[in-house]
Amino acid sequence: MAIQRRSLLIGLLGPAIQGLGLAWLAVHMFWMHWRASFTARHLLYEPGALIAVAGLVITIICVPLAIEVGCASAEDLEIPLFEPEQLEQSRPPQHREHLHTR
Repeated sequence: MAIQRRSLLIGLLGPAIQGLGLAWLAVHMFWMHWRASFTARHLLYEPGALIAVAGLVITIICVPLAIEVGCASAEDLEIPLFEPEQLEQSRPPQHREHLHTR
């Protein structure tokens, strides 16, 4: 996946969730509370409002991450693959001796 596409998906995750929550809240308001009373308690405990708040939190976390991913080079984003020999060589010497004595 291209770096720009990856950073765009990361950056739009929070606003997409937030938009879903606001749409859910709007549909609920028009359907259930068109003529009935609406209190602050409804707003605090409605699933749409909670999803919108979760989307805001995800946006606060994901936008700096998306900027970092967008500015990174392809080599920085690669996941390193370790071979079993490389893992054994990277362990401290006392650890290797302990493994061979069993």
